[in-house]
Amino acid sequence: MKCLIILLLLISVFLLTACQTAQPTVNTQSEPSNGGKADYGLTSDSNQDTATPSEQPAATQADTAVEGWTDLYYRVDHQDYIENVVKIRSVEELRESYEIIQPQNLSRVFEELFFNDDQYGEVFFENRFLVFIVFPEGSGSIRHKVTALTEKEGVLRVQAERHIPEAGTEDMAGWIIAIDLDVVFAELDVTVGWENVPMDVSQFLPPV
Repeated sequence: MKCLIILLLLISVFLLTACQTAQPTVNTQSEPSNGGKADYGLTSDSNQDTATPSEQPAATQADTAVEGWTDLYYRVDHQDYIENVVKIRSVEELRESYEIIQPQNLSRVFEELFFNDDQYGEVFFENRFLVFIVFPEGSGSIRHKVTALTEKEGVLRVQAERHIPEAGTEDMAGWIIAIDLDVVFAELDVTVGWENVPMDVSQFLPPV
């Protein structure tokens, strides 16, 4: 009898051990679902730009305001002028520009600008220089105003406005805008940007 009981106990232990061994092993660490890379909740797009810092657009230099300039405006007889920018850095260049520009019938231009040694003589050109903006207009009623000078990457930019009346005359006119500024800018290239604006007649004196 005792042998039978011992035999039954041994059979029970064997069966229990066999059942535990047959159960599958559960892995509590989940496998990555993205080709072996861990997923941290970040989404990716294969078409998304992934530019390196060196590929990012370079920061552009801001325009630097130019201070200490003055401007004068001279209306002259129309000479089929082509818009031009002339830098005047000496008395000799001033005289040469007169031969090229050839304003007619306007003594004020002669006296104030081209042949004014007291104002624009050798002493002046030691520290200053002139920029002439020479251009034609289809109507003598249009007026002009330089609003700002800026410097950026070796270029001196003149920002100017064309003030256009609602109704104007049909006479053509040539203009010289003379800008007086520090000689430190004399070697820069010069560009002119124009903006058309409606004329406020109260801002302008009668034409010279």
